[in-house]
Amino acid sequence: MAASAKKYTVTTSAIRASGRSYLRVQVTNRYGTTKRFTVKQRVCVSKKSCRTITATMTVAGQRTSWQNKHLGKAVHYKSGKHTVSVAAPSTPSPTPAPTVTVTRTAVPTAHPTATVTATRTATATATVTETATATATATVTETATATATATVTATVTETATAMVTATPAVTVTETVTATPTPGTTETPDPSDGPTPTPTPTPDPSITEPGTTPTPDAFCGAPVNPAGYTFCDTGRLQTAPDRAACAVFTCIPSYDTGRGYLVMCKDEQVSMSGGRSGVCSSHGGYLRTVFLRAA
Repeated sequence: MAASAKKYTVTTSAIRASGRSYLRVQVTNRYGTTKRFTVKQRVCVSKKSCRTITATMTVAGQRTSWQNKHLGKAVHYKSGKHTVSVAAPSTPSPTPAPTVTVTRTAVPTAHPTATVTATRTATATATVTETATATATATVTETATATATATVTATVTETATAMVTATPAVTVTETVTATPTPGTTETPDPSDGPTPTPTPTPDPSITEPGTTPTPDAFCGAPVNPAGYTFCDTGRLQTAPDRAACAVFTCIPSYDTGRGYLVMCKDEQVSMSGGRSGVCSSHGGYLRTVFLRAA
């Protein structure tokens, strides 16, 4: 079921692949800038066993992205309509500036004192004495307090590899017909029968032309004809190829990358793998994207 708006389209569907159930969520962003979409869909195994699945995706402007949410081995179906909320991508909070506390105390003291003593004698002598005292004292106290905050980000990458060995059963049936000659008895020779040809054992890692690869062959990556996979048995892509942008959402500086193909934590892909500061503006490194071996 799809929820359409002027600026985006969201589609949800319950699918089965390799004996497991998935909720596939696809978002087309028609905004001119990158947006963060939160999609909630209720799924059920039975009327009494239901739960709500939440898928959060950051999609660049004028791009389409999808996500498969694993539900389990039981068969699931959707219940009701999904809900969608749209917001701008979150940005890291700035580090607060150090706090500086300044205390100033000024104690001025100015007490001019003037003393006049007048003495008159019969000799007509006048003595005048004037004393002025001015004292000024200023005290300044400054206290600076700096607060530093350190942020540590831990990245955990889990890789699951599934190996399947198929052993076909070979059944050989021999039929020998002998026509005896009157008076003689002839015993058939088993070596005269046809030699059975065994059926070759299929290699699960090789996809025959004209067949569609299963999701397990991509280790959780979207099924795509270009061969992009999360399985670490493939090879690294070390040159920008726009075919990757048809499978994933590429960051704006994808074509100028000088490393190998990786996926950032906001699920956009970059060509800065193996270089300092990879995915620094997209939440950090998430996983490496490989090309399936030819």
